[in-house]
Amino acid sequence: MSLTLQRVARTLRSFRWIAFLSVFVLAGVAFATGVGTSERPALASDPWIAWIYYAGGLFVFGGLDLGVPTGGSAAGRGMLWLAYFLAPTLTTTAVAEAFLKLVRPQWFKRRSSGHMVVVGGGPIGRIYLNAIRSLDPEVPVLLADEVDRSEELTDVETVRLSGAGEDALAPLHLEGALGLVVVTDDDLANLELAWSAQSGAPDLPIAVHVGDLALLRPVERAAKGHTVPKGFNTRQVTASYLYQIHLALHFEATEARDIVVLAGFGRFAQTILELLLKEAGAELAAVVVVDPEATLHLRRFKADVGDTSVPILGLDLDLDDPGTWEAVGTQVSSIEGTPIYLLCESDELVNLRAGLVLRRESEQPRIFLRCFHRSPFLQSLGKEQRFELLAFETVLREALREHYHEFFRSNRGERS
Repeated sequence: MSLTLQRVARTLRSFRWIAFLSVFVLAGVAFATGVGTSERPALASDPWIAWIYYAGGLFVFGGLDLGVPTGGSAAGRGMLWLAYFLAPTLTTTAVAEAFLKLVRPQWFKRRSSGHMVVVGGGPIGRIYLNAIRSLDPEVPVLLADEVDRSEELTDVETVRLSGAGEDALAPLHLEGALGLVVVTDDDLANLELAWSAQSGAPDLPIAVHVGDLALLRPVERAAKGHTVPKGFNTRQVTASYLYQIHLALHFEATEARDIVVLAGFGRFAQTILELLLKEAGAELAAVVVVDPEATLHLRRFKADVGDTSVPILGLDLDLDDPGTWEAVGTQVSSIEGTPIYLLCESDELVNLRAGLVLRRESEQPRIFLRCFHRSPFLQSLGKEQRFELLAFETVLREALREHYHEFFRSNRGERS
């Protein structure tokens, strides 16, 4: 549906609610002030429940069963006349909106080329949608999800996704699409849908989100040298953006090799470490991982990534224990290099407390602090304590903009 039609539909819904309440208010006030009708002149003396009944009947009969307003004041008769007109207008708008909903698939089908398709209406899908909108505001976007998103997302065409295989793909009109992004929360469903789409539209650029890095790696290997959907991971995209914007410049500026301290070793930190080993291995003197289960997580990490030439030390310590950072400082001081701290725990309060302890101990090292939002409080505190904030949502928005630009926009000319 075009944006014009969507605005019309929203206006109709708002007007209908106002008209609905106004009909009962206007009719009730008119009856209360002594207004009757030609068919029921004594209506003003009826109980209020009868007034509600007759006011409700205006939506169906428009006052034809009651006759014209009589008696009472001129203002009261005017209010009842207004209710007579509003009620059928409300009914008409409801029918018009139902018609718009009915013709939406056919409308889009007539204009089913030159559009981007996003499958998945969760947080990642919406951020990717915003990335498309910010770079290509004129490109139509079709968002498909198992949940009906039409009420939530009124500025984009939405489709309810159901079934599997060709039945699910048919409403997406991929034959004329510019690209397909699959970003639901189910990795396996994402891959199956992306591969089905590729078989039906072999030249269509397809990006599929895979949250599990262990599953993503074979997908990336399969994509080398073949026209298959390209897997991506938001943590990888965000880590890559972080590296390019912040860390690469830091490593270039420091003469000595760097000691990277990773506090918290969840999926995000593991993704950063994998990228650091790949892009800046020669710049690293060592990596120190601080996590209550650092040893276990490192065993799993090395099983997936393999051995590295960079020494990686694991410290099984609680990030919330102030004594942890004394032990980390002792470990770091035994290694020749420039320390840099990446506080990557998912709980930003834990990161904040750890950063405050670290800053009390030393004014020298750079401290990157992961948070979700770049709130005014965190910005103020970060400026005072010289923390460099890694606002995950902000970084993800920029990273997905970059992903969309590189994967879809840069290849659009080649495809055409």
